[in-house]
Parts: sequence; structure tokens; C-alpha cells
Amino acid sequence: MTKLGCILSTVLLLSSAALANKCLNMKISGYMQPRWQATLGDSAMENSFRIRRASIGIGGSVGEIFSYKVVALFPGDAIKLGCAYVDVKPFKYFGVRLGQILTPFGFEKQRSSSAVLFPERSFASGHKLFPLINTDIGIMAYSDLNIATVKLGLFNGSEKDVTNDNKAKDIYANLSFKPFKFLHVGASYSTETSIIIDTVTTTNRWGADFSLTPWNLWLAAEYMHMDASDNYAAKTTYYAEAAWMFKTNACTWMYGIQPAVRYEFVDPNLSSNTGARTIITSGINIHILPKDKAKLALCYRIINEEETDIKNNQIIAQFQLKFPHIVHTHNTPATPTTKHP
Repeated sequence: MTKLGCILSTVLLLSSAALANKCLNMKISGYMQPRWQATLGDSAMENSFRIRRASIGIGGSVGEIFSYKVVALFPGDAIKLGCAYVDVKPFKYFGVRLGQILTPFGFEKQRSSSAVLFPERSFASGHKLFPLINTDIGIMAYSDLNIATVKLGLFNGSEKDVTNDNKAKDIYANLSFKPFKFLHVGASYSTETSIIIDTVTTTNRWGADFSLTPWNLWLAAEYMHMDASDNYAAKTTYYAEAAWMFKTNACTWMYGIQPAVRYEFVDPNLSSNTGARTIITSGINIHILPKDKAKLALCYRIINEEETDIKNNQIIAQFQLKFPHIVHTHNTPATPTTKHP
């Protein structure tokens, strides 16, 4: 089955489930990101259309303290499970999440790919040069105190939809402050212990991040460090990005134009003079609808390797459309909740 067929089949199944359960509070949402991408090089140049990402999710509440969410991802022709969890929230400021969960580490990594600034994420979202576990099976306690959010989780350490026989588990902690609506400051820590044939390896990661969003400004930066026992190389990565939204009333089909720039760096081995990489991304986001509901992203990525000069700069043109939420309440027919400017 093709990717488009998988997406349409899943939409039909989720819609049928929603219509059959009007007694539940239920939402269906998702997004699609088709793109054209070209790599500028001496050899065979990549020049192709593709669907970079597609996602469909269903979520809602059951009773007063229980809620749920299931997200399907379409990285190829197959369907993969993104998140699948249950929330138990007996108190206003405290809850517990169980299932396959986005691990609470970092800032950009915890944001949806439909909400990040550029079509490609930074190294701080996880990369082979700076590996991070995106989702994992476990349990997480969280508390949202308006100006501060605390998350503490215990996970298998095997990543998506995989069980393991490792006696040790991974511990994650994330703390964020938002003293003002336009200011975010956060810190993360994780420790991962692997025991394989009596060999114990411990990997520690920590990170710090902030974002500043007054007026139409977007300014964000993040730093991460990783070290491990058993002679594994220490790693580090960081980025800084900025953008400004120029809202326009010139035409009804355009919400605004947002020029943006990002600098990112990764060093997969701090004890070596080779392997580091920098990427400078500049571009423009044409927002057709607000809140990233529909936008066209155009960007150019300058990629520099420390040890060699590889001609692999990229040009990307990506369109994004977020599917409107369909909300079902008790004995109430489905109505789209998307609001247009």
C-alpha cells in the first residue's frame, strides 16, 4: 500500500471510530508535509519530490480524570506508532502518563514537527552524530504550576514500541519556567544505564534552553552535552535561531511572511579534531493560515564538515497543512474547530 493509501485508510478508520463514539470527547488531528528537495553536489544530485512527514492522531477524555492519545506516523509505505498513552490526572496540577511517550528532554525535541521553525530539525532533536531517544515505553509524572512545569520519567531505554530485558531503566527529568507569556527557560537531564553480559555502560545527558517570543519575534537557543562511561566519546550540540513575523492584510489568502535564520553545531567527539559539523539555514515561511495551519517554507542549508569539504548544500521547498480538529462531545454532532482569521 502506498503512503497516500495508508494515510487515507487511517483517516477513514479514525473518522468511523469517532462517529461511533459520540459519547466520548474525541479529537482527530494531524498534518502532512510534502516537499521538493535538492542537494547541490558534484556527483548525482538529489532532485526529488517526497512526503517528508505525515501524522494522524486521535485523542480525548474518558470521565473526569482519564484521557488518551494515539498517533500514527507515516515514514514510508508502512504505518508506525508514534505515541500511545493514557493520562491519569486526579488533581489539577498533577498527573501521570503511561505508555509510549515522548521522552521529556530538550526543547525542540518536545515540539511537533509541524511547529518547528524550519523544515528540518536541528541536531538537538536527535541525530546519528548526537543520538537521542525520541519516544519510549514507560511512565512519567508531571506537574504544571502555571509558571513552572516539572516532568520526571522512567523508561525502558529501547525506543519505539520495543520491550527489553535490560534490568536497568532510563531516568529523565525536565524543568521549565515561564514567568512571562513570552519567555521560556528550561533544563533537562537524563541518565541511561545499559547492562549487557555484565558490562555496564552509563550515558548522561544534560541540556539548557530558552525561547523569547514578544511581539512577532521568535528567538530560541539550546545547548546539550552527552558523556558516557566505558571510553565512549563525549558529545555536544547547540543552536540558535531567530525569526520575525510580518503580518499582512494585503490579501485574504496570506496571514504573514516570516524570514528566519538558524546556526547549529554538533561535535560527536570532543577529544578529536574531526567529525564536527555546522549548518546555517536561512529561509522564509509564507503563512497562509495562522498557527502553522498552512504554510510554505523555502530554505537554503549550508552544510560544513570539519575534516572534509563535501558539496552537499540543500534547497528545500515544503508545504505544510494541519488537519482541523474534529471534536465529538456527548450527543453532539462533529463540528470542525479550525478558526480562520
